[in-house]
Amino acid sequence: MTIQQLEYFLDTAEYGSFSETAARRYTTQPAVSRQILQLEDELGFSLFDRNSKPLKLTEAGLVFYKGLGPIMNQLSTLVTMGEMAAKGHYGLLTVAFLIGHRSEDFFDEIFFDLKTACPGLSVIYKKIQPYEIKELLRSKGIDVAVTLHSRGIDTTEFNILDLCSITPYILVSSSHPLAQKNSLKESDIYDLPIYLSEPLSGYSFDNGYFLGFRIDKKNVISTKSIADTLINVKYGNGITVVNSLMKDQLDNPLYRAFPGLDCSSVPKMCIITHKDNHNPSTAFFCDLSRGYFDKRRL
Repeated sequence: MTIQQLEYFLDTAEYGSFSETAARRYTTQPAVSRQILQLEDELGFSLFDRNSKPLKLTEAGLVFYKGLGPIMNQLSTLVTMGEMAAKGHYGLLTVAFLIGHRSEDFFDEIFFDLKTACPGLSVIYKKIQPYEIKELLRSKGIDVAVTLHSRGIDTTEFNILDLCSITPYILVSSSHPLAQKNSLKESDIYDLPIYLSEPLSGYSFDNGYFLGFRIDKKNVISTKSIADTLINVKYGNGITVVNSLMKDQLDNPLYRAFPGLDCSSVPKMCIITHKDNHNPSTAFFCDLSRGYFDKRRL
């Protein structure tokens, strides 16, 4: 099994034609067909239904195709990083996590694998506020931001890789009257101030509802930081929303947390990178993260 055979297979799966693959690879149709036959012989199963036009993948070929793409992307990144290391340029990766979130707890295995694969790579970790994400990515102050998927992120400028779902909670002070309830009803937070840090935590407000609760949008108060939000909630000024990444608040006896009633529009934890970021270790980190979280969902 060679890299060339795998590249021919991916191209043929995309274009549905040995001839098209040959033209794009500057070779001949028989050469492409022969290489893919050799690959099938080694694998022990057929990749294409050769009676179909354009060529269609077999069931086994489809499974192989879906798994091979990310692997080839990682391989390409590793080759680039190997070339950098051979020249003495081991590289630097800066990864930022949100203040108030414990999302970094999910990345222990990923960073271990990153260090194992790239022992010469230097990794710097930062904790930042949500409103700092765009500017730091633009200025290359960070390579990667691990955050919540916000509708305010322009996908023409930034890449967004969704990783996993999170569980949202309404957070109140333990001294707040709501804290005495066993559970919240749809109307319980309607008249209360709702503190949310910019860019409004990535949550949506649909038809006067928020996480299944009726709300008055005039009561939503935007703050500059999670710290500002939490101090207002701590002293009973209102409520906020936290999530399953925010263990420090969920486990703190000064607060009481209630699960959302409707979590269908909850943002996912994601990785954001800038489209102009060409650091090869950024792409490799994203590929490792995608593989890790895909595995956790199985």
